[in-house]
Amino acid sequence: MKIAICHVAQSNVMSEASHKSELETQVLFGEAVTILETKNNWARIQAQWDNYEGWVLHTQFTEVENLPATEFMQEPILGQMRLANHIIYLPAGASLPNLKNHDLLIGHLPFQLLSNAVKMQTSFTQENILPIVLSYMHVPYVWGGRTHAGIDCSGFSAMLYKYFNIPLKHEATWQSQQGQVLDFLQNAKCGDLAFFDDEDGNITHVGILLNESEIIHATESAGGVTIDDIDNAGIVSRLTGKRTHRLRVVKRIVE
Repeated sequence: MKIAICHVAQSNVMSEASHKSELETQVLFGEAVTILETKNNWARIQAQWDNYEGWVLHTQFTEVENLPATEFMQEPILGQMRLANHIIYLPAGASLPNLKNHDLLIGHLPFQLLSNAVKMQTSFTQENILPIVLSYMHVPYVWGGRTHAGIDCSGFSAMLYKYFNIPLKHEATWQSQQGQVLDFLQNAKCGDLAFFDDEDGNITHVGILLNESEIIHATESAGGVTIDDIDNAGIVSRLTGKRTHRLRVVKRIVE
Protein backbone atom coordinates (compact mmCIF):
# COMPACT_ATOMS: atom_id res chain seq x y z
CA MET A 1 0.00 0.00 0.00
CA LYS A 2 1.18 3.50 -0.85
CA ILE A 3 1.06 6.83 0.98
CA ALA A 4 -0.23 9.90 -0.88
CA ILE A 5 -0.79 13.56 -0.03
CA CYS A 6 -3.71 15.71 -1.19
CA HIS A 7 -2.34 18.50 -3.43
CA VAL A 8 -5.65 20.28 -4.15
CA ALA A 9 -7.66 22.50 -1.81
CA GLN A 10 -9.93 19.61 -0.85
CA SER A 11 -10.76 16.23 -2.32
CA ASN A 12 -14.24 14.76 -1.93
CA VAL A 13 -14.37 11.28 -0.41
CA MET A 14 -17.26 9.37 -2.00
CA SER A 15 -18.96 6.16 -0.89
CA GLU A 16 -18.32 4.59 -4.31
CA ALA A 17 -16.00 5.25 -7.27
CA SER A 18 -18.52 7.62 -8.83
CA HIS A 19 -19.33 11.32 -8.71
CA LYS A 20 -22.98 10.31 -8.34
CA SER A 21 -22.41 8.47 -5.07
CA GLU A 22 -22.75 9.93 -1.58
CA LEU A 23 -20.24 12.47 -0.28
CA GLU A 24 -18.83 10.93 2.91
CA THR A 25 -16.17 13.44 3.96
CA GLN A 26 -13.31 15.46 2.51
CA VAL A 27 -9.52 15.26 2.57
CA LEU A 28 -7.97 18.70 2.84
CA PHE A 29 -4.76 19.98 1.27
CA GLY A 30 -1.68 18.41 2.81
CA GLU A 31 -3.49 15.55 4.52
CA ALA A 32 -2.09 12.07 3.99
CA VAL A 33 -3.94 8.92 2.95
CA THR A 34 -3.13 5.27 2.41
CA ILE A 35 -4.11 4.03 -1.05
CA LEU A 36 -5.90 0.69 -0.65
CA GLU A 37 -6.79 0.06 -4.31
CA THR A 38 -7.26 1.91 -7.59
CA LYS A 39 -9.95 1.79 -10.27
CA ASN A 40 -9.50 3.91 -13.40
CA ASN A 41 -9.12 7.50 -12.12
CA TRP A 42 -10.33 6.57 -8.64
CA ALA A 43 -8.54 5.32 -5.54
CA ARG A 44 -10.01 3.79 -2.41
CA ILE A 45 -8.19 5.40 0.47
CA GLN A 46 -7.92 5.37 4.23
CA ALA A 47 -7.28 8.81 5.71
CA GLN A 48 -4.22 8.81 7.94
CA TRP A 49 -5.78 11.38 10.26
CA ASP A 50 -8.99 9.58 11.29
CA ASN A 51 -8.90 6.22 9.40
CA TYR A 52 -11.98 7.14 7.33
CA GLU A 53 -12.25 5.08 4.13
CA GLY A 54 -13.78 6.00 0.80
CA TRP A 55 -13.12 6.79 -2.85
CA VAL A 56 -11.29 9.86 -4.19
CA LEU A 57 -9.96 11.01 -7.53
CA HIS A 58 -6.47 9.54 -7.67
CA THR A 59 -5.26 12.52 -9.71
CA GLN A 60 -5.83 14.85 -6.74
CA PHE A 61 -3.08 13.12 -4.75
CA THR A 62 0.69 12.82 -5.04
CA GLU A 63 2.33 9.61 -3.89
CA VAL A 64 5.24 9.98 -1.46
CA GLU A 65 7.73 7.53 -0.01
CA ASN A 66 7.30 8.46 3.64
CA LEU A 67 4.62 10.01 5.81
CA PRO A 68 5.65 13.66 6.30
CA ALA A 69 5.72 15.38 9.66
CA THR A 70 2.93 17.92 10.12
CA GLU A 71 3.09 20.52 12.86
CA PHE A 72 1.42 23.46 11.12
CA MET A 73 -2.02 24.15 9.66
CA GLN A 74 -3.63 26.98 7.73
CA GLU A 75 -5.07 29.40 10.30
CA PRO A 76 -8.90 29.51 10.67
CA ILE A 77 -9.43 31.70 7.60
CA LEU A 78 -9.14 31.13 3.87
CA GLY A 79 -5.45 30.98 2.92
CA GLN A 80 -3.37 31.16 -0.23
CA MET A 81 -0.67 28.92 -1.67
CA ARG A 82 1.37 29.46 -4.82
CA LEU A 83 2.18 26.63 -7.21
CA ALA A 84 4.29 27.87 -10.15
CA ASN A 85 2.40 31.01 -11.27
CA HIS A 86 -0.97 29.90 -9.94
CA ILE A 87 -2.74 30.59 -6.66
CA ILE A 88 -4.48 27.84 -4.69
CA TYR A 89 -6.99 28.92 -2.05
CA LEU A 90 -6.52 26.85 1.07
CA PRO A 91 -9.39 25.92 3.39
CA ALA A 92 -8.97 26.64 7.08
CA GLY A 93 -7.34 23.71 8.81
CA ALA A 94 -5.45 22.48 5.75
CA SER A 95 -2.30 20.59 6.75
CA LEU A 96 1.10 22.03 5.90
CA PRO A 97 3.54 19.09 5.94
CA ASN A 98 7.24 19.83 6.33
CA LEU A 99 6.65 23.57 6.19
CA LYS A 100 9.89 25.57 6.29
CA ASN A 101 10.05 29.33 5.78
CA HIS A 102 6.71 29.33 3.94
CA ASP A 103 7.89 26.61 1.53
CA LEU A 104 6.78 22.99 1.37
CA LEU A 105 7.26 20.15 -1.08
CA ILE A 106 4.67 17.48 -1.85
CA GLY A 107 6.37 14.90 -4.00
CA HIS A 108 7.76 16.89 -6.92
CA LEU A 109 5.35 19.82 -6.42
CA PRO A 110 6.91 22.93 -4.79
CA PHE A 111 4.40 25.14 -2.95
CA GLN A 112 4.86 28.53 -1.32
CA LEU A 113 2.52 29.57 1.48
CA LEU A 114 1.30 33.15 1.03
CA SER A 115 -0.90 33.27 4.14
CA ASN A 116 -0.33 32.56 7.82
CA ALA A 117 0.19 29.17 9.43
CA VAL A 118 -0.57 28.16 13.00
CA LYS A 119 1.07 25.44 15.02
CA MET A 120 -1.17 22.67 16.30
CA GLN A 121 -2.08 23.75 19.82
CA THR A 122 -1.92 21.83 23.08
CA SER A 123 -3.83 24.20 25.35
CA PHE A 124 -7.54 23.36 24.94
CA THR A 125 -8.90 26.55 26.49
CA GLN A 126 -11.85 28.82 25.79
CA GLU A 127 -9.43 31.52 24.67
CA ASN A 128 -8.04 29.22 21.96
CA ILE A 129 -11.32 27.51 21.07
CA LEU A 130 -13.60 30.51 20.47
CA PRO A 131 -11.74 32.14 17.54
CA ILE A 132 -11.81 28.82 15.70
CA VAL A 133 -15.49 27.93 16.16
CA LEU A 134 -16.77 31.49 15.70
CA SER A 135 -14.96 31.72 12.36
CA TYR A 136 -17.47 29.12 11.08
CA MET A 137 -20.58 31.12 11.99
CA HIS A 138 -23.16 31.04 9.16
CA VAL A 139 -21.10 28.63 7.05
CA PRO A 140 -23.71 26.70 5.02
CA TYR A 141 -24.67 23.17 5.98
CA VAL A 142 -23.27 20.60 3.54
CA TRP A 143 -23.39 16.88 4.25
CA GLY A 144 -19.82 15.57 4.39
CA GLY A 145 -18.27 19.06 4.29
CA ARG A 146 -15.22 20.16 6.29
CA THR A 147 -14.60 23.72 5.02
CA HIS A 148 -15.95 27.27 5.15
CA ALA A 149 -17.61 26.54 1.80
CA GLY A 150 -19.84 24.01 3.57
CA ILE A 151 -19.71 21.83 6.66
CA ASP A 152 -21.82 19.33 8.59
CA CYS A 153 -22.18 18.77 12.32
CA SER A 154 -19.46 16.15 12.81
CA GLY A 155 -17.18 17.81 10.28
CA PHE A 156 -17.40 20.97 12.39
CA SER A 157 -16.50 19.25 15.66
CA ALA A 158 -13.72 17.28 13.96
CA MET A 159 -12.17 20.44 12.50
CA LEU A 160 -12.10 22.14 15.90
CA TYR A 161 -10.25 19.22 17.43
CA LYS A 162 -7.82 18.95 14.53
CA TYR A 163 -6.35 22.31 15.57
CA PHE A 164 -5.43 20.62 18.86
CA ASN A 165 -4.01 17.50 17.19
CA ILE A 166 -6.89 15.29 18.35
CA PRO A 167 -8.41 13.00 15.68
CA LEU A 168 -12.21 12.75 15.62
CA LYS A 169 -13.76 10.62 12.92
CA HIS A 170 -16.18 12.42 10.62
CA GLU A 171 -19.37 10.88 12.02
CA ALA A 172 -21.30 11.77 15.17
CA THR A 173 -21.85 8.13 16.18
CA TRP A 174 -18.12 7.40 16.19
CA GLN A 175 -17.29 10.67 17.93
CA SER A 176 -19.74 9.81 20.72
CA GLN A 177 -17.56 6.80 21.57
CA GLN A 178 -14.61 9.03 22.50
CA GLY A 179 -14.00 10.93 25.72
CA GLN A 180 -15.60 10.83 29.15
CA VAL A 181 -19.30 11.20 29.97
CA LEU A 182 -20.32 14.27 31.98
CA ASP A 183 -23.04 13.47 34.49
CA PHE A 184 -24.59 16.93 34.28
CA LEU A 185 -24.84 19.50 31.50
CA GLN A 186 -24.20 22.13 34.17
CA ASN A 187 -20.63 20.78 34.46
CA ALA A 188 -19.90 21.42 30.78
CA LYS A 189 -17.21 23.83 29.64
CA CYS A 190 -16.29 25.38 26.31
CA GLY A 191 -15.26 22.71 23.80
CA ASP A 192 -17.18 19.79 25.27
CA LEU A 193 -19.38 17.90 22.80
CA ALA A 194 -23.12 17.29 23.09
CA PHE A 195 -24.69 14.39 21.20
CA PHE A 196 -28.32 14.00 20.21
CA ASP A 197 -30.41 11.00 19.20
CA ASP A 198 -33.55 10.11 17.28
CA GLU A 199 -36.63 8.18 18.43
CA ASP A 200 -34.80 4.89 17.88
CA GLY A 201 -31.88 5.95 20.07
CA ASN A 202 -29.43 6.45 17.19
CA ILE A 203 -26.91 9.30 17.54
CA THR A 204 -27.75 11.69 14.72
CA HIS A 205 -26.21 15.04 15.67
CA VAL A 206 -23.31 16.63 17.52
CA GLY A 207 -22.58 20.19 18.60
CA ILE A 208 -19.84 22.10 20.41
CA LEU A 209 -20.77 23.55 23.78
CA LEU A 210 -19.76 27.14 24.43
CA ASN A 211 -20.88 26.81 28.05
CA GLU A 212 -23.61 24.97 29.98
CA SER A 213 -26.42 26.81 28.18
CA GLU A 214 -25.16 27.65 24.67
CA ILE A 215 -24.17 25.43 21.78
CA ILE A 216 -22.68 26.13 18.35
CA HIS A 217 -23.47 23.55 15.69
CA ALA A 218 -23.96 22.98 11.98
CA THR A 219 -27.60 22.09 11.45
CA GLU A 220 -29.99 21.61 8.56
CA SER A 221 -32.79 23.34 10.48
CA ALA A 222 -30.85 26.63 10.46
CA GLY A 223 -29.18 26.00 7.10
CA GLY A 224 -25.69 26.29 8.54
CA VAL A 225 -23.59 26.96 11.62
CA THR A 226 -25.49 28.79 14.34
CA ILE A 227 -25.60 29.34 18.09
CA ASP A 228 -28.64 28.02 19.95
CA ASP A 229 -29.72 27.46 23.53
CA ILE A 230 -29.38 24.06 25.21
CA ASP A 231 -30.88 22.57 28.37
CA ASN A 232 -31.13 19.09 29.84
CA ALA A 233 -33.77 18.12 27.27
CA GLY A 234 -31.88 19.33 24.20
CA ILE A 235 -31.52 22.26 21.80
CA VAL A 236 -33.97 25.14 21.48
CA SER A 237 -33.60 27.19 18.30
CA ARG A 238 -33.06 30.90 18.86
CA LEU A 239 -34.54 31.51 15.42
CA THR A 240 -37.87 29.73 15.92
CA GLY A 241 -38.08 29.07 19.67
CA LYS A 242 -38.77 25.41 18.91
CA ARG A 243 -36.93 22.39 20.25
CA THR A 244 -34.91 20.85 17.42
CA HIS A 245 -32.71 18.12 18.95
CA ARG A 246 -33.03 15.72 21.89
CA LEU A 247 -29.98 15.52 24.16
CA ARG A 248 -28.48 12.07 24.62
CA VAL A 249 -25.09 12.58 26.25
CA VAL A 250 -22.38 15.19 26.88
CA LYS A 251 -18.75 14.09 26.46
CA ARG A 252 -15.45 15.68 27.44
CA ILE A 253 -12.79 14.75 24.91
CA VAL A 254 -9.98 16.75 26.53
CA GLU A 255 -9.56 16.59 30.31
